[in-house]
Amino acid sequence: AWERVPAIRRLAVTPKILSTLRTLYGRDPIPMQTLNFGRGTQQRPHSDSVHFSSVPQGFMCGVWIALEDIDETNGPLEYYPGSHRLPYLDFSNLGITGSDQREHEFYPRYERFIQSCIRELSLERRTLSVRKGQAIIWAANLLHGGSAVTDPTRTRHSQVTHYYFADCLYYHPYRSDPFLGKI
Repeated sequence: AWERVPAIRRLAVTPKILSTLRTLYGRDPIPMQTLNFGRGTQQRPHSDSVHFSSVPQGFMCGVWIALEDIDETNGPLEYYPGSHRLPYLDFSNLGITGSDQREHEFYPRYERFIQSCIRELSLERRTLSVRKGQAIIWAANLLHGGSAVTDPTRTRHSQVTHYYFADCLYYHPYRSDPFLGKI
């Protein structure tokens, strides 16, 4: 939507965010996708690096901005500190040929694997209660998701912008098999 809606674009290309990303990654950020939410997603933990990746690895990130106050009742973002240091995974690590996937039929298997990693590695779950206008930047490999919404009358307006960085190659790992030359 950032390419069509001026207000969404303004958030995606906010100078302070772009400057911070440029400093952190040493390359110019390129907004490539926005997701806008009116309610908490309750999405299971995952890593964006299974969806979007780069060569060299690690030049993709997400920036999540709270568009209203967010607390434990309206489905705050959850994340697992330090998980960004785990090895990068794609479906080939699970014995799955991603390029043969038609829809998302293999994604539940990936989600179960991530749950087992969280359990086996005793990763600590944290939630992010923030005020309107605050943001979090996460590395491509950080495990994160959406916590349960305990007050269904509450909204959780937020925007995520995913960024690639200049001078990289980009691809979708969950639909690719680099070893087989299918990207």
